[in-house]
Amino acid sequence: LTRRAQRFGAYLFSGFLDLLAGYGYKPGRSLAAYLLFIVAFAGAFLRLGDTLHPPLSPLAALIFSITSFHGRGFFPGGVALDNPLTVVAAVEAIVGLVIEISFIATFTQRFFAK
Repeated sequence: LTRRAQRFGAYLFSGFLDLLAGYGYKPGRSLAAYLLFIVAFAGAFLRLGDTLHPPLSPLAALIFSITSFHGRGFFPGGVALDNPLTVVAAVEAIVGLVIEISFIATFTQRFFAK
């Protein structure tokens, strides 16, 4: 990569950290992102769940979103791995990992730094 591309990537990543966690000083932002993504992905699962028999209920979609966010829901029994529901669950697991890392780093910075 060129030097300019590296600086632009660093700029984007810095902006992302500011938005997600206030550079490590605002854990409430990570919590808000957590809740926002759980609800957004639950809506996606509810919509995609219509392809299943029986379709997902709103409560089932929410539970599936929570378990997917924490990396445990993207291997649902009876659903093929190439099903759009499973693909979205895998994406949610990756997003969840990034947000969880951000929250842990923010919590550590906020409460244990000098």
